[in-house]
Amino acid sequence: MKSFNLGLLPRLIIAIILGILIGAYTPAPIVRILATFNSIFGNFLGFVIPLIIVGFVAPGIAELGSGAGRLLFITTAIAYISTLISGFLLTGLLQTYFQR
Repeated sequence: MKSFNLGLLPRLIIAIILGILIGAYTPAPIVRILATFNSIFGNFLGFVIPLIIVGFVAPGIAELGSGAGRLLFITTAIAYISTLISGFLLTGLLQTYFQR
């Protein structure tokens, strides 16, 4: 017998449709419980994903050998500076928008 495997995109679409249908017909207390679980799981992922990334990046940098510390510093500096620039730009845009 042949097995039928759906790709990732069709499974995501089916899950979204099922989520909408279940959310529309489920009592409010159950939806609140599911929303709480979603929030807790989302916070957990937000905490763990950077640790996973560091776990993959650190061994890669260690394998580079000489100059790895300098490369790590440059990468960190670029990330930090781009974060500061985007924060300042967003602050300026928000101040301009709300002064109207």
